[in-house]
Amino acid sequence: FPFQEKTKKNSSRHNNMVADDAAQWDAAEVSLAEMEMRQAMEQMVDNEMSKIKVHQEFNEELERRMADPQFCEDTNAENWDYYEVAYWVSKMGYDYAMKRFYDQ
Repeated sequence: FPFQEKTKKNSSRHNNMVADDAAQWDAAEVSLAEMEMRQAMEQMVDNEMSKIKVHQEFNEELERRMADPQFCEDTNAENWDYYEVAYWVSKMGYDYAMKRFYDQ
């Protein structure tokens, strides 16, 4: 973790905060480590929320396109867009592979 490098003043203690080393950490170091860990967690949450939003938007657009009677017509497979291909891949039982489509 990046906070380990910035917060460590005392080189004789472990990089991670453990109960046995509590006396070796001063309040400012603990506060800085806490702030850096909080920022890292917030960044991870933001990244996950962004992925969820992209997935949700993809699914909403897929549902909208599925309302078209011409959607995913086998006779027009050569001209399918990635929504149609993603739907077909899912329909064939490969839901896990749909991620490639909404990541584009």
